[in-house]
Amino acid sequence: MKPGATQFAVTLHAGDGVVAIFFADAGPGITDPGAALQRGRSGRGSTGLGLDIAWRIVVNKHHGDLRVESQPGDTRFEVRLPIQQEQPEQPEQPQQ
Repeated sequence: MKPGATQFAVTLHAGDGVVAIFFADAGPGITDPGAALQRGRSGRGSTGLGLDIAWRIVVNKHHGDLRVESQPGDTRFEVRLPIQQEQPEQPEQPQQ
């Protein structure tokens, strides 16, 4: 591995109506994982938009779940997405 590089892993599981994607890295960690999911609260010199955008896409748009656990050397993200989206009800066509 190159000097200064961080090891990471991505794992994908499917079953029980969901696809689960797990991301893990051995970086410095996230000081406050809960705050990191809020817009503008990165605390690391960035805009703090990345995880907020991810939350909006995963949770609000796709009705999934996004979780983060972090400590120095072990940060883990879990993204769960439903395999089938709920279909909006179609209005009945008027009979002619």
